[in-house]
Amino acid sequence: IYSMLGSMRMVGLVATLARQLDLPVVPHFMDDWLATYAVPSRSLGTPLHVRSLNAAVERLFDRVPVAMAIGDMMGQEYSPRFSRTFFSFMNPVDVDPAFPRDATAKADGFVTLVYVGGLHLGRAQVLADIAGAVRDVATGDCRVALDIYAPASDAPAARRIETIAPTVRYRGSIPPDQVRTVLDQSDVAIHVEAFDEECAAYTRLSVSTKIPQY
Repeated sequence: IYSMLGSMRMVGLVATLARQLDLPVVPHFMDDWLATYAVPSRSLGTPLHVRSLNAAVERLFDRVPVAMAIGDMMGQEYSPRFSRTFFSFMNPVDVDPAFPRDATAKADGFVTLVYVGGLHLGRAQVLADIAGAVRDVATGDCRVALDIYAPASDAPAARRIETIAPTVRYRGSIPPDQVRTVLDQSDVAIHVEAFDEECAAYTRLSVSTKIPQY
């Protein structure tokens, strides 16, 4: 059974199926949710929840021959913890035969920065700092714009960032098959992670989908 687990309910379901069907389990960890059992700014895990979840996952490892982690850092930390070999496997993206493409010349003279992704995990504040930098340098001959593509659920936060400077623009949400085109039409792809303790505890072993996408 392959599973990213992620919650007490899913760990319980996988454990039940593995026991009843006598199957091995291959978990795939994408974030260090075992440390927090929460997504900062979106969900809350109490210390009791964290302890209960970790105990359930440790019991599940009796049926785990090998495991997967999103990156080498996570694998190196989890392998001795669970006494299992962890293989690194991150979020893959399609690469078409035309990669890499030549840069497309633009007539407007703007250097366009682009951000594609969610604004949770403290990313909105870091992106606001970048928007402030765009405002400070976008004077005279230095023409810089920042385009933000984020889910509709993050629209309020994106709209607040948009007010920081006239050249900061929230472009709405786009489906995955349009991300490549958006990136092709921009000059610099922006990746942000928050530095506050709560968010860093969750993301410290992660590899954002934006990394292979960009």
